[in-house]
Amino acid sequence: MGRSGNDSSISYCGSHSVEERRTALRPIDYGIATRRSLLVVLKQNWILYVFEGIELAIFMISACAFTVLLFDPSHAAMRIVPSAGVRRLLMGIAMGLTAIFIIHSPMGKRSGAHFNPAISLTYFLLGKMVKWDAAFYILFQFLGGILGVGIAALFLWNSISTPQVDYAVTVPGPAGTAAAFLAEFLWLHF
Repeated sequence: MGRSGNDSSISYCGSHSVEERRTALRPIDYGIATRRSLLVVLKQNWILYVFEGIELAIFMISACAFTVLLFDPSHAAMRIVPSAGVRRLLMGIAMGLTAIFIIHSPMGKRSGAHFNPAISLTYFLLGKMVKWDAAFYILFQFLGGILGVGIAALFLWNSISTPQVDYAVTVPGPAGTAAAFLAEFLWLHF
């Protein structure tokens, strides 16, 4: 993260303890990286970008698998847990546990486990990442998301495309996009 205490001028993408940051494979000195070219930053941090892609691929494979398991009518979960609200709660728990697993994995500890372009963009806007790192993080997150859904589609066959599953796409409820936006806005500001 940012500069603090005896952490000198080294800044990291992740939000881990000082000890974890000190033992990282390659610390990134963003004071120098801001003056470096695209290729130098890519060469220095390529493994972090790959980790971010893999993390999002794992997240999307999990999202697709649990969505099929909990919402595909051909699976027993629909009969065992008939309440859509309870199944959504179970889905939230499954995805929360997936996120915790990714964050605490060696890859997640090394890359910062953003696995979401909004997080990487926020780090960039807060001055915690340089533009090329943010751009590559986001690029690899998109590639990882596409790869994850592609892998899930290979293994889940037609189940992933049923209307109830629809490739695990998250859409606003019956109130529509405006209500979803307003709810997010109010949540962030209150």
